[in-house]
Amino acid sequence: MKLPQYNGKDNTVMLIIVPTGAIVLNIIIFGWQYISHWAFFGAATVLAVIALSVFFILCGLIAIRVKKRFPGLENMRRRIGILCAVFLMLGGVMMYGLLQTYAAVSFFHYQFNDRDFAWIYYSTSLFNVFTVLLMEGIDQFQEWQDSQKATENLQQALKKSQLDGLKSQVNPHFLFNSLNSLSSLIEENEQKAEQFLNELSKVYRYMLKEGEQRVPLRSELVFLESYQHILAVRFGEGLQITQQIDPNYLNHGIAPLTLQAVIENAFTYNIVQKSQPLRIEIATENQGLNIKHNLQYKNSTTNLQEAEAGLDHLVATYKLLQQPIQITDDTAVRTIHFPLV
Repeated sequence: MKLPQYNGKDNTVMLIIVPTGAIVLNIIIFGWQYISHWAFFGAATVLAVIALSVFFILCGLIAIRVKKRFPGLENMRRRIGILCAVFLMLGGVMMYGLLQTYAAVSFFHYQFNDRDFAWIYYSTSLFNVFTVLLMEGIDQFQEWQDSQKATENLQQALKKSQLDGLKSQVNPHFLFNSLNSLSSLIEENEQKAEQFLNELSKVYRYMLKEGEQRVPLRSELVFLESYQHILAVRFGEGLQITQQIDPNYLNHGIAPLTLQAVIENAFTYNIVQKSQPLRIEIATENQGLNIKHNLQYKNSTTNLQEAEAGLDHLVATYKLLQQPIQITDDTAVRTIHFPLV
């Protein structure tokens, strides 16, 4: 039998309150006689448990209707007032019936009188008010938890949407430049063109991964091999990338496409020539990943603004992940530090 649910914890509350209430109630009614013999204790407890169970279920049904009629936090005081009045009234009826039952059964040797009834009703009324406040408190806590969970899910969905948006803003010139390089290779060397196309497909398979806010550093470095192969065709010895990676950090997390964004940012606004190579160093250091490159700015302000916009996207990504990055510039070198999770 499925009991009415006011806050989702009704069964738990009933299993605690009903037996406890039955024992306390019988102690008030019978005093030490209640525990004088196991048969007396068992019979009185069973009758009280049945009466309190019926009372609890009936009050639960009424409470659910009151909640539907007066929902929300703004009606909480009205609900509590109504439920207290209902519980007190039904509690009096339940108590009167239970005492009359005890009086009718000669085994209990109980004689009903108004004075005892008034005292017992007063005592149990406090218990009934406590029960109303407990049930309402649990209900409000449950609603708060549900609200927190819904808010968290919404924030996660928003964060994923924002991350996907940032991810889609990877430099749109990359594909165009790659296709130009592929076109040149096809005319010069078909075997190198096939290898270039294979590495390009690996790069885009990695770029098009969905639903990942972080990837292992190992995956980023594997991606970098393919990406570096494509850049080597375009820049030759003008772009030099070196790595010093502690193997202990290979399974640590990093935002996807971090290396691609920094490298592209670097060659977009820096001179990349065989006579003036752009040197990029990638190393694990201070519980994170450091990427350093020399500064040799191009004259074009437009390229500089576009490149910095790409880096801004990366900063925004790490801000969404609540792991801010650190960018340090001096006259000759830029250093970017990424935390590794």
